[in-house]
Parts: sequence; structure tokens; C-alpha cells
Amino acid sequence: MKKILILIVSFYLTCPLDAQTVQWAVRPTSAQLEGYGDLYKVRKNGKCGLIDRHNKTIIPADYDSISSFRDGFALAMNRRGNQFKIEAVISDGDYDLQPLSEEVYATRYAWFSEGKMPVKGVYGWGYLGTDGNMVIPCQFQQAYPFSEGFASVKIDDKAYYINRNMEYLPIEAGYGDLVFGSTFAGNEAVVYSSNMKGYVINKRGRTVRPYKVKVDQLKINKLDHSVEAKIGRASCRERV
Repeated sequence: MKKILILIVSFYLTCPLDAQTVQWAVRPTSAQLEGYGDLYKVRKNGKCGLIDRHNKTIIPADYDSISSFRDGFALAMNRRGNQFKIEAVISDGDYDLQPLSEEVYATRYAWFSEGKMPVKGVYGWGYLGTDGNMVIPCQFQQAYPFSEGFASVKIDDKAYYINRNMEYLPIEAGYGDLVFGSTFAGNEAVVYSSNMKGYVINKRGRTVRPYKVKVDQLKINKLDHSVEAKIGRASCRERV
């Protein structure tokens, strides 16, 4: 009987799970497995970790959540109230754990873009690097993903753009008077001034054309805070 049970457990460890949760025939210490790329996410006493097909521990089951890998990195996190504190960055391939240099929490943008991730700390939002250190300290009212060399941030309810060196991009349409700035996509972004006039800008901060979609009708991509800038092209013809 023992040999049969061992064979059943061995089958589940060596066969693909197709991202389905597996209930073991004999409930071992690790009671639940989930497909996770080339690994399996294992749950133990309410915590999760990663193991390989040979049941070798890759990441110990010490975390409340482990995110999916994206662009070569994942996050190991623990719940703190209604937030998730990021404990470490996991690199794909070697599965090395990089502990964080300070206490920060995951936001809806829990993935790296251009080597930086918006996170929330005690003193506001900032950017975490893939090595677990802060690339840009937490200091903003809000921060959005980097794209094409720039990121939109908010300070005192005003929108600005910064580059990786924390240099601000002067905006022709109203630097210091913007209430909204989208993420750059296709070399363009959408901004709104305090009088609710919209503009499409390029990466030099110059106005390309007006953007006549009402601010309360903006369709903002919740994944990266981008806006479809080409919608405003008709407005340019109307103005001419």
C-alpha cells in the first residue's frame, strides 16, 4: 500500500499541472501545489513558496503571496492589513532572493518597467529597483510606471514627468499646472492643465496637438496609466 501511495505522489511531482491546484492522494506537510511555469507554488500552513519537479525547495514557504514572473522578476510579499509588504525580489532563472532595503508596499503596478517599479512607502510613492534597493526614494503623492524613459508622478495634486535621474521634463502646455499626465506610449502622452484643457505632448515636452476628450471621459489603461493619444488627431484638424 505504501508503494502505491509513493507512486501517486511521484506522478504529481513529475507531470505538468497546467496551472491547476493539485490535491495530494496522501496529505503531506505541503498540502497544495499550483503550476508556476517550470516550478510549482506550494502552500504550507497558509504560506507559500516554490519547489521544482523533484520536490526541492527553491523559495521557502515563508510568504503570503508570490507574484507571477514578468520581465524576469517576481515579488515575495506578506500581508499587512489590506496591503502587501514586498519582502524580496525574485529573479527568474537562478531564483535568487534580493531582500528589500526598506519597507515598501506593492501597488496596482506590481511589475518592473525599465528596471523600476512604483511602490508605496511611509513618505509617499517611489521606485524600487530589481536589486531590492530604491532607485528613486519615496517622496511623491503618486507614481506611475516608467515608459520610454519617463514616468508620470504627482506632487501636491499636480502632474510632472521625471526621467531615471530624477530630472523633470519641462512641459510646454503648462509646467507646474498639470492635473493629469498619462504614461508615454508611442512617443506621446496626454496631459491636462488646471483649466481642463487636454494636450498631446512628445518626449521633449512640446505640444503636438490638442486633445478634446473631456477629462471625466478619459479611458485610462489601469495596467500602466496610458491613454490612447491618437484619438485626439481629429481635434487637430477641427482647430485648423
